[in-house]
Amino acid sequence: MYVYVGSAMNGIWQRVSRHLRKNKKKHWHIDYLLKFAKIKAVVMYPGKREEELSRTLSKYFEGVQGFGATDLRLKSNLYRVENIDSFFGIAKGFLNQDD
Repeated sequence: MYVYVGSAMNGIWQRVSRHLRKNKKKHWHIDYLLKFAKIKAVVMYPGKREEELSRTLSKYFEGVQGFGATDLRLKSNLYRVENIDSFFGIAKGFLNQDD
């Protein structure tokens, strides 16, 4: 299973809806991947912390070199996750940092 980290600077609902559509012009790396993949869940959070979240995930999961991170100082925004519960635990801890 893979987890993708992305941002939606101009509207999260519009961006997620776009990713869920089957027919669309391919623009981002994730568009090409979704031709062969199935979305199992979408996790959204407010704020502009894409790079910080991706950096946190990179400490725990193997990233796919160069995927989706061309505008950031990261190696990847796509991570191979063996256990989805471990991802959710890390994501929850990341989100709770704001509390």
